[in-house]
Amino acid sequence: KLSMDPPLPEDVALIGSLGSGYIANALSTHNSLEAAIADVHQRGALGNLESCEPMLGLLDHHGVPRAEAYRSVQEGAVATLLDSLRSDNMPMNKLLQLLEASFPYIKLPELRAIPLEVLGKLNPVPAAILKQISDDAELFDTLPTSVQHQVWEVNSGLLRRHAMPAMRAFTHETATTMHAHDMDVVLAPLPSSTGKQGAGRGPLPTLPRQKLRAGSRSLQTLVGMVSKSRKLYQNIVKFIRLHFIEKGDTAMCTLRSQLLMALHDGGSSAELCQADTCHKLAWCLDACLRDKRIEARRLKELQ
Repeated sequence: KLSMDPPLPEDVALIGSLGSGYIANALSTHNSLEAAIADVHQRGALGNLESCEPMLGLLDHHGVPRAEAYRSVQEGAVATLLDSLRSDNMPMNKLLQLLEASFPYIKLPELRAIPLEVLGKLNPVPAAILKQISDDAELFDTLPTSVQHQVWEVNSGLLRRHAMPAMRAFTHETATTMHAHDMDVVLAPLPSSTGKQGAGRGPLPTLPRQKLRAGSRSLQTLVGMVSKSRKLYQNIVKFIRLHFIEKGDTAMCTLRSQLLMALHDGGSSAELCQADTCHKLAWCLDACLRDKRIEARRLKELQ
């Protein structure tokens, strides 16, 4: 049986379906099994096999399996390349070349560290690579955070899938429920049987609003997803608005303001916060709630 498929170029990685297809084609086109095995061995051998053959022969003589010898070479090469990537400021064109050469191997655990390291140094990552990554949920979870942000920027559907669990969790957080949606509101003491307020019961304890935001796992998850990206922030705010419209969940109103103020608290997203037309309103009301009073100057700022 002869295959009509054109031969693969020498630089094509024989992994995944290409690798299995090449082996199947070799088995069906060669006259003997030995010839097919020799073909596959030749295609998958070290690039400088002739110069390595004496050393491999010596290892054979000492009973070292070829698989173990090749694994040792691979581990050493990966370690050397990673050291070079982490210690050198490799030019952009070299990083892109290395990404092109290593990305096909990203699903192989033994080699995955190289393309991940390169991706972490690229901003922006080529759009074609981001598209491939966004279609693979398992691969996405292994990416550096900076690359995940870039994927979210080109795939708002994926961003929403990752943001929604944190948005829903915010509704049921203890701080959200017990502190009236993070507004530092405490319940008035109940009247006693004598008619006096709060006999033996003081007001419920409160926490500073900034500490409540810092302690909110769901809120901090969303802050981490936004980072400093105006596009990601705008999209998440849109998701919050849509969730409120669709579900009527009033906690989303709180989340809208608290996400903005959490970014404000961080101090590293000043430009992003100032670009939001609600920033001044949210900041002013937050200050009034913190101080538990509305001063004249605050009223003037709110007008």
